[in-house]
Amino acid sequence: MGVLALCKNLRQKNESITLPRANVVLVFGAHLFMLLILKVIWWKIHQY
Repeated sequence: MGVLALCKNLRQKNESITLPRANVVLVFGAHLFMLLILKVIWWKIHQY
C-alpha cells in the first residue's frame, strides 16, 4: 500500500509538471505558426 501510494503521488506530480509544459509548447508553437502565416501573407502582398 505504501509503494502504491508513492507511485500514485509520483504520477500526480509528473502529470502536474508535464501538463503546463505541454501547454507552453502548444502556445509557443501556435504563436510561431501565426508569425509564419503573417510573414507569408506580407511577403505575397509585397511581392508585386
